[in-house]
Amino acid sequence: MSKEKYKHFIMGENKICYPNEEFILKMDTPRVSIRYKVDEEHSSCNYDQFVNSRSEIQWMDVKPSEVEQEKNTN
Repeated sequence: MSKEKYKHFIMGENKICYPNEEFILKMDTPRVSIRYKVDEEHSSCNYDQFVNSRSEIQWMDVKPSEVEQEKNTN
């Protein structure tokens, strides 16, 4: 795994306001914030469950299309 590939990602937590949640920030374009639950009830899920019910995803820029998202992951 290349450190360069992930240098624009930040993981964190705010235990005062969100004690059972953590977040990931992607600061490179397209920028996105993902807040998700980390308690035992939410410890295991598939991608669809995570995206649709266990996380809050906020795009800071225009949300990329499916094609753009696929291109950015390769």
